[in-house]
Amino acid sequence: MNWAKVNRGKLSLINYVRKADPKTNYWLDLSHNKINYYRKLTNDRFNIIVYGDDSIKTDFYVIPYEEIKHLLVKENFAKSDGRRRWIGSIINHYLSLTNTDTKHNVADKHGVYSSDYNSGRSFYLIGSKYGELANISMLPAMISKEVIAIGFYDAPLDGYYLRSEVEIKQFLIEEGEAPKSYNAIAKFLQIKSGDIVAIKKSGSPRGTTPSLIIDAYAIVVERMGSVYSYDSLELGHCISVEFLDTSLNKEFGIGGHNRTIARITEPELVAQIFDGFLPKDEDNIRRKIRKKRGYTQNRQSSSIGKVVILT
Repeated sequence: MNWAKVNRGKLSLINYVRKADPKTNYWLDLSHNKINYYRKLTNDRFNIIVYGDDSIKTDFYVIPYEEIKHLLVKENFAKSDGRRRWIGSIINHYLSLTNTDTKHNVADKHGVYSSDYNSGRSFYLIGSKYGELANISMLPAMISKEVIAIGFYDAPLDGYYLRSEVEIKQFLIEEGEAPKSYNAIAKFLQIKSGDIVAIKKSGSPRGTTPSLIIDAYAIVVERMGSVYSYDSLELGHCISVEFLDTSLNKEFGIGGHNRTIARITEPELVAQIFDGFLPKDEDNIRRKIRKKRGYTQNRQSSSIGKVVILT
């Protein structure tokens, strides 16, 4: 199966992905609105990914936008239909657009895949209320202990952290857990260092009006060699984080997010909910952490990917 097709959902978070049929010389079109969307999202640091034969793993091109942005100008819009788009094709590993004689060699961009193309970062939305009626806010305790947390299943699951959701669910089903429990825990245990989490206050509509209220944002970190821990006295299953913003009460007119936890993958939704914490905002994220923690050399360290933040 084509790698770009299999990973299209993740790749589309910060890359413009297009399907092109090799039988028609990889004919493709590129939307002006979409290009502008990814430019603003990433500060021009995105790829145009074109994939062909679904059955061939390496039949795709990963073309950095900055390499071809000189071709993606209004003067080169396709003239045929009046739409604001570019039309082109890839023949013998050369990309060409209509209305220009320029050909760009993309041979070295063919079939080269890497996890770096989606930055390895995922975005999660998680609740913060416990109890049968989900009316007890645990966010103050989470902030105090610098973790996000989830209840259910009163025993540690260290051995299942970052295992597949299928394995985790199977184990919890055998333990007699209800669907609400095993579905939430299986997803929670996928959260890894570097991921961004929005902690919601409420996902319930206001009457008939969709509403999502975010109380805080955090980035997942590793402390003392671990990300996952278990708090038997209060919070249950925990993931270490650095809180970036708290006490926000930030409301969006978005519905359908009543579940305990969800991984947000739709590019437009990610851009809306996580504005300020996207790949283009990396410097801003680091400034927030440094401002919060400072640079004291003799303090315990927390790591976020390759960056070490002193805590």
